[in-house]
Amino acid sequence: SSRWRIRSGNLMATTSDRVRLPDPAAEAAQAQALAVRYRYEYVDLRETSIDHELFRSIPVDPTGAPYVLRSDGHVVVADPKKLPFITRGKPE
Repeated sequence: SSRWRIRSGNLMATTSDRVRLPDPAAEAAQAQALAVRYRYEYVDLRETSIDHELFRSIPVDPTGAPYVLRSDGHVVVADPKKLPFITRGKPE
């Protein structure tokens, strides 16, 4: 049950009832388990520098969402309804 208290005329919940602080060790263990499950390499970002130029080189659609380039040559966009100039099918 929630505990409430009055402080300076404001009603507020005590933090122990509502807030759970993240556990970095548990989050790292969960991320490592997901990497194993999906057969990806686990990268600890605290020990790796990010290549910001690489991120800038990823093509994005006009809404800012990255394009997904499939191995069959198709391009997938996040929400084609937001891009009225895109039509389905092969180009003519």
